[in-house]
Amino acid sequence: MEAVTRRQVLGSIGAVGVGTLAGCNQSGEGSDCGLRGTAAEEPTVQVEGESLVGDPFLVRLAGFQSNTDVTLTYSAVDGKDTEFELESTLTTDNSGTVETDACSPGRSRMMLDELSPKADDGQDIFVAGSKQVFPIDITASVDDKQVASAQAERRYRDLGIAETTLRVADDGIAGRYFKPPGDGPFPGVVTLHGSGANRTDRESQLLATQGYASLALQYFGTAGVPAQLIDVPLSYFQDGIEWLLDRPAVRSEGVGLVGVSRGVEPALFAAADYDGPTAVVGYAGSGIAYSSPDALNWASPWTRNGEPLLTDERYRRLFRVDYDCGGSSCDYTDPSQACEWVNCMYETMADRAPDALDMAMPAVENIDGPVLLHTGKADEIWAAPRWSELLIARFDAADFENDYAHHVYSGAGHIITLPYWPYQSLSDDRFGGTPTANNRAAITAWPRTLDHLDQGLR
Repeated sequence: MEAVTRRQVLGSIGAVGVGTLAGCNQSGEGSDCGLRGTAAEEPTVQVEGESLVGDPFLVRLAGFQSNTDVTLTYSAVDGKDTEFELESTLTTDNSGTVETDACSPGRSRMMLDELSPKADDGQDIFVAGSKQVFPIDITASVDDKQVASAQAERRYRDLGIAETTLRVADDGIAGRYFKPPGDGPFPGVVTLHGSGANRTDRESQLLATQGYASLALQYFGTAGVPAQLIDVPLSYFQDGIEWLLDRPAVRSEGVGLVGVSRGVEPALFAAADYDGPTAVVGYAGSGIAYSSPDALNWASPWTRNGEPLLTDERYRRLFRVDYDCGGSSCDYTDPSQACEWVNCMYETMADRAPDALDMAMPAVENIDGPVLLHTGKADEIWAAPRWSELLIARFDAADFENDYAHHVYSGAGHIITLPYWPYQSLSDDRFGGTPTANNRAAITAWPRTLDHLDQGLR
């Protein structure tokens, strides 16, 4: 049985509209990318009634005079009650018809980020806040005269998601399970929090909105698991995968793993340990196991077969050495090839302490699927771009057969997972970045994440 698609999930919400979205092929080219609209004798704006944030937003004009410039104005109000709008001009073809090019390569699939505030009040990007649905008013004008209009909705989260809280005493794992509406089968994704032990419920909820059965797994900081990020068994993450794939509504083979900050490390180790296809996404994390932030001295955050993954001696051999690599900076211009300085750092580690390096990094030859990493260049929590780039160097050295990429977002800090999130309190000297840069990074990263998970799991 085939997995349920994001489009089918949207259909279960009850999408309505003048046009029906045909969907995009992966290249964004060809006639299968657009609205299957209807012929019109009068000027008409045809849109899909509801669409999910992360899906293409398409508009089709029909019934206009041929070769005519039409001005489209989009208006919406965000979660902070700020008015936003966007104005663009399209030219109809010989039949009086034209479509927006939301499926073309390089164009934003998010749409809301293209709107600008109507007033200059210091807020320059759309914020969802607690709102779930955003009506968008669309007007079409010719020679400054409005001739047609329509309304569409962008849905941020699906309110029909079923949520279940899990406890170690009852379920063998701790966390929260999010199941999309319907019977499935849905592809499964495990999300993993960072060192703050703040469970990734919001990320899992957004993934469930997109048609993924998602488990926000808590691996320390609650009953039944370690109190701190010290000596967490890597086998626990396999327990989480097994629990998720045993759900009746979840496909039994293949799993996505989305890690945030310190959660990237167990996501990578879990992918290498799992016997089956995976798709890994990491945000602001590391490709190499680092020391626990909860210990005054060296302590390993992870254990394998009851033994610490790294000892103090191995840690010193890997990290407390001088690297004669001619500088300590990277421009990170190639997402799929390690920068020269980090590649030199990796080669030095491999030469001086190969056994420690093999313990501290996942066995990439065992990962059966693509890997995608996102980091902010202005991260103040730790050097996430550098530590993530180490994994790219390992992939390069191992001739990794699956797709892999590392995107570094200029000006962005440590918290970049949720698109359209109010980042004001999460953009400071501690976390790094600015609210605008962090939000733009999250908005850019989110469709990349969805495409990546689709590639590995659909």
